[in-house]
Amino acid sequence: MTAERHAAEVEGGHEVDVTATGSGPLVVLRNGVAIAGTWTRPTLTQPATLTSAAGVPITLQPGSSWVELAPVGIPVTPAAAPPGPAVTATTKAS
Repeated sequence: MTAERHAAEVEGGHEVDVTATGSGPLVVLRNGVAIAGTWTRPTLTQPATLTSAAGVPITLQPGSSWVELAPVGIPVTPAAAPPGPAVTATTKAS
């Protein structure tokens, strides 16, 4: 999903135009690990799929998920959480 920032509204807030179809880069922060990949959503009637740079589907943890959309052209540098309990990574067998 992409976000494009528009001019300030009369009330002083900023309007953001979100494109919710297509594909683009993403970073999922989960269990203290940053997973880079791509989101894809061909149409508004289909859910988005999240795929790691290695081609493995990224699943979200049960419960609430937070999504942050940064306007196009705004650099974002994700930082993983400080080290905590050991996390075991799993990959899909080819």
